[in-house]
Amino acid sequence: MSAHPAPLDPEELLAEIGWVRSLARQMTTDAHIAEDLAQDALLVALGGVRPDPRFGGTPAAPRHGSLRRWLATVVRNLWRTRRRGERRRAAREAVVARREFSPATVELIERAAMHRELVGALLRLDEPYRSTLLLRFLAGCTQREIAARTGVPVSTVGTRIADGLGRLRRKVGSRDRWLPSFVALLRTPPGAAGTAHLPGVLLVTLQAKLIVAAVSAIALYLLWQTVDPGAPDTHTTTAAATPVEVEPTVAASAAVERRVVTPPPPAAAPGFHDISAHAGIVIARVRGQVIDPAGIPVAEVEVWRTSPAGMVAETGAPVSARRLGHVTADQAGRFEIEGAAPFQLRVEDARFTTVCAGAVGGRTTQEIVVVVAPRISLGGVVVDASGSPIPDVRITFQAEVARAGLDLSMSRELTSEGRTDERGAFRLDDAGAVADAQLRFRADGFDQHSLTVPLGGDLGLCVVLKKTAASVHTITGRVVLADGSPAGGALVSTGVFASTADAQGAFAIDFEPWLRHRVDENAPTVVTAVRAGLLPAVRTLPSVRQARASGWPSDLVLQLTGAPRTIRGIVVDELGKAVPDALVEPADPTPFGIVPDASQPGFVGMPRSQEQLAGGEAVRTAGDGSFELRGLLERRYSICALLQPSLLCVVSNPVDAGDQAVRLVLDRRQLGTIRGRVVARDGRGVGDVRVAVSRERITELVIGTGAVTAADGSFALEGVTREPAFLRLEGEAIVPELFRRLEPDADLANLELTVGRRRRVQFDWGSWAGRDDTLEVVDARGTPLTMMQLLGDGIGEVKSVAYRARVTGVLVVADAAAFAVVYRGGAEIARVRLDLADARLHVVRL
Repeated sequence: MSAHPAPLDPEELLAEIGWVRSLARQMTTDAHIAEDLAQDALLVALGGVRPDPRFGGTPAAPRHGSLRRWLATVVRNLWRTRRRGERRRAAREAVVARREFSPATVELIERAAMHRELVGALLRLDEPYRSTLLLRFLAGCTQREIAARTGVPVSTVGTRIADGLGRLRRKVGSRDRWLPSFVALLRTPPGAAGTAHLPGVLLVTLQAKLIVAAVSAIALYLLWQTVDPGAPDTHTTTAAATPVEVEPTVAASAAVERRVVTPPPPAAAPGFHDISAHAGIVIARVRGQVIDPAGIPVAEVEVWRTSPAGMVAETGAPVSARRLGHVTADQAGRFEIEGAAPFQLRVEDARFTTVCAGAVGGRTTQEIVVVVAPRISLGGVVVDASGSPIPDVRITFQAEVARAGLDLSMSRELTSEGRTDERGAFRLDDAGAVADAQLRFRADGFDQHSLTVPLGGDLGLCVVLKKTAASVHTITGRVVLADGSPAGGALVSTGVFASTADAQGAFAIDFEPWLRHRVDENAPTVVTAVRAGLLPAVRTLPSVRQARASGWPSDLVLQLTGAPRTIRGIVVDELGKAVPDALVEPADPTPFGIVPDASQPGFVGMPRSQEQLAGGEAVRTAGDGSFELRGLLERRYSICALLQPSLLCVVSNPVDAGDQAVRLVLDRRQLGTIRGRVVARDGRGVGDVRVAVSRERITELVIGTGAVTAADGSFALEGVTREPAFLRLEGEAIVPELFRRLEPDADLANLELTVGRRRRVQFDWGSWAGRDDTLEVVDARGTPLTMMQLLGDGIGEVKSVAYRARVTGVLVVADAAAFAVVYRGGAEIARVRLDLADARLHVVRL
């Protein structure tokens, strides 16, 4: 078999790399052999291997649409050749033992040097080309996914990939010089590079393995290009390059090792903030264990690394989780896996379902726990009191697996969701046999209902939902279009959670009883309906207190009319030059409420503005600095322009929706350096803390340039706005601070930021179970301390903990914590002294 004579499209071949590897893994259970097969097949396709008569013939060149068939033939031939060779070698070894042959020292040095040059060339690329290439060829992201993660248009991503590859070609020089060594590098037996001991040679470390994989994928593309090494670089950019920031090496016993670059962050959920997106690509080597809800190890199951599911912040489009690779747990349920974070870890097995996934978002030395339960099926029918089926009922399976001493702070509980069909029937085949797990049913116009899941599963469930009784906390009505026809699918909100109008435009907003505390009963009740492409409809109703006496209007109709407005303008710098790729949006959007997110089962949703739902999203300026904001209401707006990662920001004076000549000036002279130290309460510097500039948007937390503190706690943020909204401090040894505001007169050249050292605690309510109690943590002076809840790739602030289950999840508190105070009905009923002297997990029994 030889290389095919017809040239292939490089992007088409790159798109098939994952498929080729998958095909190779189907032929052998040995991951190393499978990887060798895949690499050899790609080298054959690229012409990197000479014809070999042992391959048994040359398959015809691939025609359009038949690339996979051609590659499959190549892989099969290589597999047959390999097996034939192994049989012959075994026969020879049976006759005489053969001494192991080691490559000559010169050859090893040549391979190691080429590895070093290729890795170094990639990591020396300027931003944003380096992070874009790593996302494309290491993380395996499509151009659309890269655009979603970095907040730039898809066309910009394509340009960055092309320009980055061009720059990389010029760095490595002619292909004739490095192709032979690269082919040899790919053919190096697994572990050879890592076991050769050559002084002065850069070997393949655990951390670098995935970088090598990325370089290999990129090199497969570069093999197609022949360029003049002396050709001038014609690419220009108006943004300053961001240098690579390498965090201190983690000890050999650490659970994660990483190298960091800094593309812009994706969106974060409300009240729960991403703790790693700003860190960019994290090359993580993770150790963990698979257990069942009782804590018993689960052996020999496949642990898959998947991309987190979520939502694109600027478009609202859901992003599904993607499978990125897997390993098999050993007899003790333990595993090791590596990849580009953030990612989740789930078990895929016909016998089990994952109820708690590992969530890797950043650096940690903690072991990752994946909890699985025996897979069961649940199904049946949902009807009303008269026996009529109820379609479109939202059904959620949820299991709580927290128990004393089990640290799930690097895990996330998963839910399984489904809906009833037009006959009211439903079926869930990925529920788990977990004690006290709940199956919850929700439908507009009906009371919520839940039942305890049968441990053995049940496909004959019959669930009866009661219609919601009319109450002062339920508002009903219709949403219509300008011609009076139903506006099905419109969203309706009173400012908290949104309800969706049915096909007839009917809606019911029920915020009783669990949202009562969020409603001001003396304020007028404002009801808003919105649908894309139309101006929102708003009605002001009486207050809840007034409605108790006279009720809500029985004929409430919200009519959607008119088209949203548009604002156009330009963003320039202090010299009047266009500023491309700046984020532009209203600084004062009109709140709407929390909209359910179908891409994240079990997640309540994201806060959205009326402008977003009417069809307007934040935009990026074009190459000439121009922008166009759509979906605006008939009102005046202050327009914000933001430049990442410096977070240089400017906000305009109010302008009318419809203004077509807005001019925003981003003055780069306002950029500078912020220096300081991070210290503990005793004044000692705290190293390995990441400090970054940050600011909030309506749907996300924007994190800009950051730096990691040295051993003495010192840091310097170069080229950032000198008027940041706040600083963000994160580190494994400290309690994270998401919103550290600076004093107006703060000395930005000599900041001292005092932090609390991290202590992990879990509360066991014990015999108090079932009581309506709450708990907070205070210091020695009685001052309440904010607790933090870690969930792997996210973090949330917790002021107090209400009793929900006997054992709480793992909470992070500062080392200043002195007492846990328990309240009932607002009155203190108990005070428990805390002894949190070290960083281990403390279980406090109340």
